[in-house]
Amino acid sequence: MIEPNLILQEAGEQQQPTRADALINRVVILKTAMKLFTERNVHDVTMSDIAEAAEIGKGTLYRHFKDKAQLCQAMLDEDQRSLQDRSLEYFRTQGNPLDNLGWFLEEVALFVDRNRPLLCVSSVNMMTLEHPAHWWWRQTIHGLLAQINPPGDIEYLTDLFYVMLDVNTIYFQRKNQGYPIERITDRTEKDLRQQSRQGRPGELSVFTCPECGGCLWQVDEEKMVRFRCHVGHAYEGEALLAERSEELEAALWTAVRMLKEKAVLSEQLAARARESGRTETAERFEEDARAGHNQAELVRQCLREGGSD
Repeated sequence: MIEPNLILQEAGEQQQPTRADALINRVVILKTAMKLFTERNVHDVTMSDIAEAAEIGKGTLYRHFKDKAQLCQAMLDEDQRSLQDRSLEYFRTQGNPLDNLGWFLEEVALFVDRNRPLLCVSSVNMMTLEHPAHWWWRQTIHGLLAQINPPGDIEYLTDLFYVMLDVNTIYFQRKNQGYPIERITDRTEKDLRQQSRQGRPGELSVFTCPECGGCLWQVDEEKMVRFRCHVGHAYEGEALLAERSEELEAALWTAVRMLKEKAVLSEQLAARARESGRTETAERFEEDARAGHNQAELVRQCLREGGSD
């Protein structure tokens, strides 16, 4: 009996891959790429490496994926869909929104951690939280927080948890701080339960952590003011002030340099304009140059008065 949708090949005719073959090849390609990306740096793995390891021709590989960025995108899409399906199933069977939120935050953190190499490929352009593929995370967090109804600003709390799922934050925690993923997920779970019961000490401040950029909680004590971020970095008030002062000084010196560079470039353009007889253009560039020098001197004067020269 002949299966439907299959075409018998004439003798000597090259057999074309069936839809089933294409699906199998796609699965093999994705699994092989993931294995190579895990063993080596994503940037070090070529499409030729993937074709060879998957034991398929380059033509077959490129029929499925035009380049490595598209392949990485497909791998992320597969895992993202799996996360969505698991989340919907979990929420259907579990009725406690606090448990649901804790479970969801852990699952997303694990998703980001295992896909860090793919998310950090700049050509994929999926590493930022602004990407629509990640926005449903925030919507889910917001919906569950609305059910929990914790004290405080739900919109801001939503962003607080959402930002902690950013690949740059988790990369910093894992690579720079050496935190195991369990520490990250456990800390998130603990903060979540404390916040839902208004059990976190202190209040959310307007300041951000100098190390990871996270929001800082402020605890006022009798003899000192302390700050701690969601990750666990802690500062006394004076230490945080010192950090901020160093950052400000560095930013101001950068401003001086950029203003000087702007002024010098304007002078060069003014000279070129005068040589070609474009007087009005030259005068405009000369005015920009004078303004740049004056502004740079004003910023430098502020640094001198602050004892930073």
